[in-house]
Amino acid sequence: MFPSPVTLKEASMAQTAITKICAHCLYSIPNDKTSVVCRRYPPSITKVENLQITCFFPILAPNHWCGEWKARPRETKQ
Repeated sequence: MFPSPVTLKEASMAQTAITKICAHCLYSIPNDKTSVVCRRYPPSITKVENLQITCFFPILAPNHWCGEWKARPRETKQ
């Protein structure tokens, strides 16, 4: 079974300690309220047709994780 979808806000507020999930990863970029785009690697090419290339970055739920997670630098309050 897959984990239930959560919003980025819910994932970010889940714990005060940083958990190793996509929502807290240096390589993720918010896509919408329920997903992030992983930019760890270059986009994957899915189709080449008539000199047009189709490619994508993985779109994931913010509570997913992988073995290459890296913490974002913490923002300092001023």
